[in-house]
Amino acid sequence: MARGIPFSRGTVAVIVVARGMTPELRSLLDALAAQSRAVDHLIVCDVRAPRTSPLASGQVVIAEDLPENALLISVGRARNISDALAKVSKDHVASQVMTASDWLWILHDDCLPADTCLEEQLAATEAGASIAAVTPKVFRADGTLAEVGIHATASGRRVPLVLDGEIDQGQYDGVTDVLAGGSAGLLVASSVFNQVGGFDRALGPYNEGLELCWRIHRAGHRVVAAPNAHLTHLQVSSPQNLRRTSALRARRSSEFYFATLIANPLLLIVQALASLLWVPLSCLALLLSARPRAAYARFFAWLGLFAHIPHIVAARARHARGASQPRSSLRPLLTGRFDASRIRRTHRSAHVIEEQASWKDSLLERRSSDLTPRVVTSLALFLLSLWIYRSDLGSINGGAWLNLPDRFTDLWTYAWSGWLPSGDGSAHAVDPLVQLLSVLSAPLALFGIAPTVLLYVFLVLSPAWAALNMDVLSMRLTSSRSLRVALMCLWASLPSALFAMTSGRLASLAVHVFMPLWVALILSLPRDRHVILRRGWTCAAIVGLIITAAYPLLGVCALVLFSRSLNRATALLPGLLLCLPFFVDAILWRAWPALLASAEAAASYERAPFDMGAWGIPAASSAAWLGVCAPLLLSLWLVTLLSIGRFLLHSRGPSSFPASLPALVGIALVGGIGALALSYIPVDSSNSPLFAWGGPLLSVQALALICALLLCVKDVEKEGKIVRIGWKLVACVGLIPLLSMAASPWLEVLPSAQWSARSTSEQVPLVSRYAQNSSRQARVLVLNVGADGDLDARIWRGAGPQWSEHSSVASWVALHDRMNNTSDPARSELGETIATLVSFPDDSASQRLALHGVDTIIVHSGGPAASSITQTLDRAPGIEKIGETEAGSAWRVRPDGRKPARLCLASESADSQCEELASGVIGARTQVSGPGVLRLAERQNSNWVATLNGQRLNQTEATNQWGTAFSLPSEGELVLNYRSNWILAWKAACALAAAVMLGGLLRGRKDVVDDGE
Repeated sequence: MARGIPFSRGTVAVIVVARGMTPELRSLLDALAAQSRAVDHLIVCDVRAPRTSPLASGQVVIAEDLPENALLISVGRARNISDALAKVSKDHVASQVMTASDWLWILHDDCLPADTCLEEQLAATEAGASIAAVTPKVFRADGTLAEVGIHATASGRRVPLVLDGEIDQGQYDGVTDVLAGGSAGLLVASSVFNQVGGFDRALGPYNEGLELCWRIHRAGHRVVAAPNAHLTHLQVSSPQNLRRTSALRARRSSEFYFATLIANPLLLIVQALASLLWVPLSCLALLLSARPRAAYARFFAWLGLFAHIPHIVAARARHARGASQPRSSLRPLLTGRFDASRIRRTHRSAHVIEEQASWKDSLLERRSSDLTPRVVTSLALFLLSLWIYRSDLGSINGGAWLNLPDRFTDLWTYAWSGWLPSGDGSAHAVDPLVQLLSVLSAPLALFGIAPTVLLYVFLVLSPAWAALNMDVLSMRLTSSRSLRVALMCLWASLPSALFAMTSGRLASLAVHVFMPLWVALILSLPRDRHVILRRGWTCAAIVGLIITAAYPLLGVCALVLFSRSLNRATALLPGLLLCLPFFVDAILWRAWPALLASAEAAASYERAPFDMGAWGIPAASSAAWLGVCAPLLLSLWLVTLLSIGRFLLHSRGPSSFPASLPALVGIALVGGIGALALSYIPVDSSNSPLFAWGGPLLSVQALALICALLLCVKDVEKEGKIVRIGWKLVACVGLIPLLSMAASPWLEVLPSAQWSARSTSEQVPLVSRYAQNSSRQARVLVLNVGADGDLDARIWRGAGPQWSEHSSVASWVALHDRMNNTSDPARSELGETIATLVSFPDDSASQRLALHGVDTIIVHSGGPAASSITQTLDRAPGIEKIGETEAGSAWRVRPDGRKPARLCLASESADSQCEELASGVIGARTQVSGPGVLRLAERQNSNWVATLNGQRLNQTEATNQWGTAFSLPSEGELVLNYRSNWILAWKAACALAAAVMLGGLLRGRKDVVDDGE
């Protein structure tokens, strides 16, 4: 009899599912006989198969082995406990006993309830009239806790609340209402059990209790836990290895099945469609993570759902018939997604042996929750950046700034076509960062946001983002708040970053922003000889892809540096794969300067005096700007050298000397010398040669100095107050350049307006934009007249210079041709046409411009030479004056009164009237009248493919000796495209790499095995 707890009214029928007369069943019968609250009925269900060896399953259960009045039912082989109980209910006597009893106590034969287990569970039912099920506190065979109720997410995935190996200290005694309880030891009201239909026979040995309790909740009843009721589950009937393929597949099948039952119809349809992509990707990630068993289990469990569709429909109908409460009523009992992630992180950290954890990991764990310094510093830097660019984000031009197309579809086509849409087009590779920008701007396209907005957002966020990434690296090596804040301010305000911001060099700025994060992720990867694609590897690959796309040389150097670590080296391969066309193009054209420079446009700038470019200042504009930047660089070098000197003085021998310190110092010196050397290498030309920008190498130099500093001040948290004040002073020095830029309305220290990217007027008149965006895909000829009369001509396809039209290799090739007085036919003919147009224009000049697809001519500059050119253009035949616009003086090209177009149809190959055809930015699909000659204003290339009604057309010689032409035999549907077989293979490889990285992000954690059922 219970002491101090009254007996509960009602009868209890115990149902034991046994696999023969095993030692565990004998122990269970003894435990039942010792219960303080005696059971009223005992039903033993023997599921021992007739052909099973007694050595494997025990002796046959006979009535003499059972207590008096116990009912023995042999049901033969059963798939699971749900199937066994369904067969028991078909027995007439057992059905009467179950119906006549008030409570059913379901036990496995490997359960050992404590003496007061049933009494405590019955006592818990008296807490409320609506309680229909009670689950005990379940222990494992070693005495550790297994579960106190079942917790799960809205998607049906179980979340084990109890840690592996956790002992009972009363920490869960306050648990009352729970989502569900396992089938082992579950006490359920008989009437409710019959009302909801019992266990689902499709489930087992996992989640049958979860699904039953879900229906009990939906029927308007409660499920509670009885923490004082103790039950030990030996789990002898469970698989010996819970991670073997069959067990994993059963677990995944039960999870998927249960998720389909509890989801609302609309969500179920969305989940079914999403699973067509999500499940194969996650299985691919599991395979790449060297977990084939988990991949097999997940994939075939998902396929098995389709075979159970009729049963799922019937089960959902049963749920709907027995439900009196909405699904939303169970929301308080469900575990939220973020809480589930937190619990799983706790489980993973509990498996880390403290002696095996590195000091870096322990420091990181202690400081990861310290958000105050990073949030305050980043917010201050963001507000400063927002103030600096408060009036410049409407339209930024000048310097090295490149816009993106107004439409996402144009950007995507330009990025992945393999054809460079610059001027008259060429087969050069576009800068690798364009492909990355096309992918990143895809979400913006869903909301109708122009891709260029992505550049504006990055420009404003870059100081704060750079500071955050620096904190990710520094907090792995130091716990000093003062030092972390100082490094955040220094990194965000380095001259190489500020000059990149003000001159529009976003590729160099991207290198600076993401470099610390990349180093932190790469160093966190283990130096394994085999590759396991987990979330850490994927994050390192993604950040490495950004940096390699912005500066391909860094990816090559990093691959050489980490060649001995396969895990780290492979994280660089996605970025190098994206840059493959760029490398191939540079090698074929021998454009080695393009490999040394970052993948962005070149622009004029003034070198810093006295070779200061080797020490951190890439350029100079005024003495005031040099004076602002010098204290910051002086502080960085001085603090680093003092820290290294102090470390060497207090070093305790070779064992305490960091092996990477000499390498970091060497990288800093090589970076500075390389940046200075790059500033003397021409990579492009305007009216004069334009030299490469060494800003990324200066960022590498500064990062090497900071890493050396962090290695030498590991114990800085033990320093005194004077050192902390010193770091705060360094942080203040670091903010001086940004504060000076913010004070630009009152203090002129910004870089020269001649080469900075600031807010300016439109570069192309609105009427020309209409022609560019129309089906004609017309172009704009821009004539820049220098002060000395030099003329630089550019053909634009967009509203100014665009990143999608830029190639570092093509720029260097153009410079090389200009320096050697050579040119390809297209550029040569355009030069001759412009020379004729600005000197002695005739009728042929406008016709030849029309063959280039030029619709508008714009003259920039207002000097004497520009005045002479405008007067000549005013009287040129076939050229109509538009007027003076914000972009400059503008004329319209109209030879014989017709509009130029990128694609047109001529009646014969000789010069004649050309009928304009609708065209896309690269390809075209339109109806043609024919016959005739199809003219395309793109450089001739064998990869241009045209088909008429599915039949491939033959290329013919163009009248201008440089364009692309096809012989058109008749009328029909014309399809034109640029098709390169190796580009198709490269795009397929990029898609596969993207799938691999996406899979790595989806499956970044190991499954947590919860074995409480």
